[in-house]
Amino acid sequence: MARHPRSGQLELLTRSLRGQIDSIADDGGPVVLVDDLELGWDELGRLLESYEGWHLRIEVRDPSEAFD
Repeated sequence: MARHPRSGQLELLTRSLRGQIDSIADDGGPVVLVDDLELGWDELGRLLESYEGWHLRIEVRDPSEAFD
């Protein structure tokens, strides 16, 4: 994940996103930590909106399990 050089918008560099669910944000919702950035659900949605119509898999894993 990186910021677009012109717009400053976050964008995926690959079609894979790995993160960690973290504590509640200021607005009362949870955040997802991705590449040391805290993303709220709205920001995560904006990041994924260019993939409208694509399939999505969300897998919640125990922190002791390594990513494959």
